[in-house]
Amino acid sequence: MKFFQILCVLIITFTSSLTAKTIEVYEQQIELAQGLQKTELIVHFLEDYARYSAKKSISYGEQALRYLRDHPQPELEVKVYAYLARSYNFIDNQAESLSLAEHALTLANKINNTNLQILSYKVKGETQLALRLYDNALDNLSLAMDLAEQINDTKLLADLLNDKGNIYRKMAKLDLALREYLTALEIYRFKENKAKIAEAVGAIGSIYRTSGDFEKALKYQLEALMLKQDLGDVRALSLQYNNTAIVYKDIGDYDNAIKLHLKSLELKTQLNYLRGMVFSNNNLGETSRLAGKTEDALMYLNKAKQLADQLGNEELQGSSNLYLGRLFLDQNDLATSEQYLDEALTIFTTTQELSRLAETHLELGRLRFGQGNYDKAVKHVEQSILFADKSEKNVVLLGAYQALSEFNEAMQNYPQALNYFKKYTAKSEEIFSKKAQLSTGALRVEFEVDQKQREIEALKQKNTITHLELTHQASEKNTALLISLLISLAILFSAFLYLKHKKHQAQKTVLAAIKEGKKRLKLALWGSGDELWDWDLITGTISRENTFNNTTLPRDHIGNSMNAMQNVIHPDDFERVKSLFEQHVNNEKTDFFEASYRIKNTFGEWLWVLDRGKVVERDNTGQATRISGTLRDITTLKQQELALIELNSELEQRVEERTKDLQQTNSELSVTLTALTETQTKLVEVEKMASLGSLITGIAHEMNTPIGTCVTASSVLQEIIEDIETRVNTNQLSKERLQNALGQLKNSETLITKNIHKSANLILQFKQIANTNPTTSIFSLSNLLSKKLQLFQNQHVSQVHVRFECQSETTINSFAMSFDMILDILLSNSLQHGCGTERLINILVTLAKNESHLLLTYQDDGIGIEDNVADKIFEPFFTTKRNLGNIGLGLHIFYNQVTQQLKGSIHFQKNHPQGVIFTLSIPL
Repeated sequence: MKFFQILCVLIITFTSSLTAKTIEVYEQQIELAQGLQKTELIVHFLEDYARYSAKKSISYGEQALRYLRDHPQPELEVKVYAYLARSYNFIDNQAESLSLAEHALTLANKINNTNLQILSYKVKGETQLALRLYDNALDNLSLAMDLAEQINDTKLLADLLNDKGNIYRKMAKLDLALREYLTALEIYRFKENKAKIAEAVGAIGSIYRTSGDFEKALKYQLEALMLKQDLGDVRALSLQYNNTAIVYKDIGDYDNAIKLHLKSLELKTQLNYLRGMVFSNNNLGETSRLAGKTEDALMYLNKAKQLADQLGNEELQGSSNLYLGRLFLDQNDLATSEQYLDEALTIFTTTQELSRLAETHLELGRLRFGQGNYDKAVKHVEQSILFADKSEKNVVLLGAYQALSEFNEAMQNYPQALNYFKKYTAKSEEIFSKKAQLSTGALRVEFEVDQKQREIEALKQKNTITHLELTHQASEKNTALLISLLISLAILFSAFLYLKHKKHQAQKTVLAAIKEGKKRLKLALWGSGDELWDWDLITGTISRENTFNNTTLPRDHIGNSMNAMQNVIHPDDFERVKSLFEQHVNNEKTDFFEASYRIKNTFGEWLWVLDRGKVVERDNTGQATRISGTLRDITTLKQQELALIELNSELEQRVEERTKDLQQTNSELSVTLTALTETQTKLVEVEKMASLGSLITGIAHEMNTPIGTCVTASSVLQEIIEDIETRVNTNQLSKERLQNALGQLKNSETLITKNIHKSANLILQFKQIANTNPTTSIFSLSNLLSKKLQLFQNQHVSQVHVRFECQSETTINSFAMSFDMILDILLSNSLQHGCGTERLINILVTLAKNESHLLLTYQDDGIGIEDNVADKIFEPFFTTKRNLGNIGLGLHIFYNQVTQQLKGSIHFQKNHPQGVIFTLSIPL
């Protein structure tokens, strides 16, 4: 049976070696294999899939470590720790990743394996890159490159150059990144390593995309795509489809971008690469949005957010929220957009993703502008410029300058709009200049690499010539074969002696290095003040380095439990310390042991210490056999902590006293406020009475004239009738006199009729002030205004030009007659008061809506209103054209309709250079 299992493993290994192994193939092999063979297969799986299947890699890695604890294989153990570090890095557990990478490096140094040291440095650098510790990552790569040069491994050196380029790209140092990528590419071409050539070409394409040179970016990405398609590596191909699609999106070819993103998503789904699936869904959502496919965009983005939440990855969650916010902003759903964008801003502020912060602030600026909050809009865009400049996100920077120019133009702040447009132009020129510099730098690096390649070729030719000369010389010396043989034997013997001597010297060097390492460790401990302890739980012995003075801690022999420390540790601390120690030793899901407690010194005083330790060895049953750690004196820190507690207590007392004083002050202010409120109520009543008196006086004045005229005309009419009656009775009425009398009667009747109609019109306008019978209905305000304005335009086409702007169809439940009356009054005023000359007057009406209010703006470019009368325009019976028959009730009725009937507010812009601007804000 065992033979059959081994045979199956061999068959699967042979068939899968023809192509790249899938996860399923690996799982079959691992399931059938046993012992060392199974562990080696796991190591190969980790090497291939640590990134694409991180959780499964961690599970397999733990299995391998359990086997290696009982069957030590140092080289395999280093690889497992290194690849596990890479897996933890890809699930964003950088703390565990860094710890495992350090452990791998320690083991690699211990067995002095250069290749494994390079692997450990490389993985450690990857984790530091994820933590944005760029300088530390570069230092580790430099150490790895030194080792690669020592063993003259050019392929490995090229890999490290590629990694160095990745770091420079994250640091936004594009010229340095490009230099490293191009150098690595030339090495890969020389080695004819097609997979690595594809990787380097794709990286170069990403640099050109970041710099904004999309033409070159697409060229390199397509070259990388063709290479990876030929190789058939599903994992690499899934990423390359994604990278090429992004460049297509940048140049506006959305159809090709979506096709490639879908291919990428399909491959990532086959690999169960969840992190990659989030990227693809996000990219599909954003590209579909740009292509105008709103429903597709929403579907992909919701899927991306669901996967990102499942992974708990903040960076991916932030991207999904940003794209969803941008999508709803395009649809003018400002409330939903604000919710997503605020969540994205919170995440990116925590993660400090500068380029993403720049994008989010720009979208929030556009959102605030859409809400009419111009000040906040400008502040958000200014923040976007700050972050885009720091991260060299040129596309966002240009968008921000363009947005500020548009905002200021919309607010009619034309000088500032021009200023930002100039900045936009200058930045565009600067980006173009950087593109040229980057292209020049690339050509220079390519030339330098080509020159080095030529030098290598020249050396190879020289070596070939030398080899031919030596061969010729050897053929000439065939006659002296015996002598040559003796000389060769002598040389071999000398070489043997030399190698033996060299080995002895190497051993001495290693011993000296170990001695020097111990010395440095001792100095480091002395400098830090920490004590290093190592406890063998089997023999019960403990060794201490750099011990504290005057402590009573056990030395040499301590036993295998904490009981030996009972007389040294403070009674109040002992049980807690013992419990924490035993939890870690018994492997109860604690990564390390840490406790602060008090120990007694030789003077009987208590010192505070911080003790940290970790089990470093366990037996086959999992029982701890050895634990090591450090001890630090934290007495001074504890004293400072106590002082801080006392200070906090004093501060709390002060706060309490201040609170009592504030409560008393608040009580006094409350009394004052009550008095002020009563006074305000009385003043309002007085103002109402004064306003009522003014209104009554105005009505009486306006009604007095037509009624007085009617009375006078009536008196004249009565006199004429009496005169005719007298003449008829006395037979003195002549035809001429009758005709004169009839003319006078007709004039009086006309005068009475005209003034009665005038009185009726006045009463009608007075009733409009009160509007005592309002009715509401559901109607389309945008349609009402549009039709009203179109009718007015048709009636007065030679005098006015009317324009209406509305974001979307607006249906409300309100007073339609009030809106009709408001527009009538404003249009009539523009026609009567604005057309002071023969020129055409322009009228602009705009309608917008936010979550709670309608925003109606009326503007004309007529004569306008003089500053000295601007404060009186809403008063009843105030008019500057009384000589033309106006009575001054139009704007007063307009004011009452907006503030009383519609419960809104009016803003009249004073000191406007030309015409008038009324802004109405009416609650929905």
